[in-house]
Amino acid sequence: MKGSFMDSKAPKALIPQFSIPQFSIPQFSIPKRTMGTRMFKLSLILSFIGLGSACKTNSEEGSHSLSDPRGLIQKSLVNYNGSIECASGSFVMLEKIEDLPQIIKFAAETHKSLRIVSSATPHSYSQVICPTDGGMVVDMQKFNRIITLDGNASSPSVTVEPGVKLVDLQEYLHKQGYGFPVSPDYNDVSMAGAVATGAHHSSLKISSAVSDWLMELTLINGLGQRVVLTGAQLDTARVHLGLLGAVVSMKFKIVPQFKLSFKVERFPDDHIGTKLAEQVAQFDYARASWFPHTDEYILESFDGVSVDTPGESFGTAWTSTPDISILGDLPSQVLNKSKFASCTAATLRAKTFGGFFKVIDSPKKNPVGFSHEMMAGNCRTSKCPWQIGIKARTMEAALDLKDFPGWSEDVKKILDQRQACFINGIYLRFSKASASALGQASGQDVVMFEIHIAQNNKPSLEKWSDVYDEILQMTLKKYKGRPHWGKNSTPYFTDLGPATFPKWKEFENLRQKHDPKMLFTSDLWSAMAQYSSSKPPLLKEGCALTQSCICEIDSHCGQGARCVSGGYFQDARVCRK
Repeated sequence: MKGSFMDSKAPKALIPQFSIPQFSIPQFSIPKRTMGTRMFKLSLILSFIGLGSACKTNSEEGSHSLSDPRGLIQKSLVNYNGSIECASGSFVMLEKIEDLPQIIKFAAETHKSLRIVSSATPHSYSQVICPTDGGMVVDMQKFNRIITLDGNASSPSVTVEPGVKLVDLQEYLHKQGYGFPVSPDYNDVSMAGAVATGAHHSSLKISSAVSDWLMELTLINGLGQRVVLTGAQLDTARVHLGLLGAVVSMKFKIVPQFKLSFKVERFPDDHIGTKLAEQVAQFDYARASWFPHTDEYILESFDGVSVDTPGESFGTAWTSTPDISILGDLPSQVLNKSKFASCTAATLRAKTFGGFFKVIDSPKKNPVGFSHEMMAGNCRTSKCPWQIGIKARTMEAALDLKDFPGWSEDVKKILDQRQACFINGIYLRFSKASASALGQASGQDVVMFEIHIAQNNKPSLEKWSDVYDEILQMTLKKYKGRPHWGKNSTPYFTDLGPATFPKWKEFENLRQKHDPKMLFTSDLWSAMAQYSSSKPPLLKEGCALTQSCICEIDSHCGQGARCVSGGYFQDARVCRK
C-alpha cells in the first residue's frame, strides 16, 4: 500500500492528563447515495439473512432523566429481533456526566447492578447488554461529541464520547483528511459498544478490532472515581464488556485517509486450511466465505491505494435487500425445513456473488473508493434488512490461526457425517494478535468464523442447527475457541476462563480494583466467572429451541427432536430430528 500504515503496530498508550472540553460535535452532512440495483433473485434475498444486528429499547415512555433515582420507572431492553430481552429494571437517560457518581452511589445502596448502553439500538446478540434482574440501565447515547482531533502529534489521534457512531466519526475524519484503520462490516455502531464487545474487521497485517486502536480510556468506575487507563492497564481493559464502569471518553489512533481497491476470487477448498491464511496475508484487508457443499471458497480482498487513484465507489450490502416483509417468516420457514431450498440458495450465493458496491469512476470488477465506504456500510438511507423481513441469528468464535488447518479438516469431517448448507457460507475473518486480555485475538493471530442462520418468528429447530452447534461446540472445546462477546447465546459463554484467555486473571484483578462492589457485573459475567452462589437454573422443556441451553435430555429439544452426540465430534450435544 502506498503511504500505508499497515507496517505500523497497534498504538502504544500515551499518558496525558485529560479533561473534556464542552463543545458539540462538528456538523456535517452524510452524502446521500442512490441504493444499489435491487436484485430479486432468491440468492440475493437469502444472502442477507443473518446480516446485521441491532437492538431497541421499548417505547420511550417511562424513560427518566435523573432527579430522584428512587422514582425511576421500569423499562425493558430488547434486542433487534426480540431474541434477547433484559429483565425489567430502572432506566436512566443520562443528561449530565456529573450525575454518574450519584447513580453509582444509589446502585450500591440499593444493591442494583448497572448496565451502560451508548445507543438507542445497542448492537449485540447476547446477554452482554443486560443487567442482573432488577438492575439499572443507564443510556449515554446523548454523549455523542467528537471532542478533539490532534493531527500534529507523531501519532494522529481523535478523542470521542461513548455515543459517537463509527459512521459519523469516519465521515468527520474523512473531511479532515484522516481515516479510521478498521471497521466492522456494519458501521452504524457506537464507539463504546464496538470497543466493549471487540467488534472487528479482517486483516493479517494489523489488529482488526476497533479496541486495539485505543490510546486512552477514561471512565467513572464502581467507586464513583474518574480514572484514565493507559499502558498495561489499558491493554487489559481494551475489551471490557462494561464491567469496569461507565466510559466517559476514548482516545484513538487514526491514520491519513486512503482508498481501497476491491476484488473477488474463487478457489477450490481442498487446501483451505493452509492456503487461505497465506492469501489473506497478502492484502491489507481480506475475508472469505467458505461453501463446503460446493467445495469452494470466495476470497474478498481490499488493498490500499493512493487517495489520488480514481474511484468514488461505496458498499451497498445493507441497502440492496428487497423488501420481503409481506411474506412474513415464510422464506425462513422454507429454508429451515427444506434441504433443497437452503442448498439451492447457498449455491446461488456461491456462484453469483461479486460483492455489493455502487461502482463509480473505477473498473466494475475492481471498484475503488475511500476506506470507510469500502470496508463497511450501513442502511441510513434505506430500511435495514431486519426491518424488511430478514431475521437471523449468528454464532461466531475465534481460534488460533495455527489450528486453522486442523479445524477446517474437522469441519469437513462433521459435514461428511451430515451434509449441511450455509446460506452465506462459513464467513471467515482474521486478525493479528492483540495485547487485550479478553479480545478474540488476545496473544495470538486468529481466524474468526461466523455462521448466519435464518430465524423464524417462533422458536424452531432449524434444518441444520445440529451441525452448526456441533461446529461451534467443537471449536470451543477442542480448539479453546473464543466466542464473540456480542454474538452467540448464553450457554456458549459459561465455560470460559484462564484456559481460554491467558490474561483472564489480569482482567479480573483490574475489574475487582475498579468495581469491588460488583455494581457493573452482569449475570453473563457471573456465570462465566462462577460468582453466583445459587444453583444452576433448572433447564426447561424446549430450552434448546431458544438457544438458552445446550441440550442434556430429549425434552430440552422439543418438536420431536432427540438430544444426541455430535456425528463426528462426540463431545458435542445437539438436537436432531
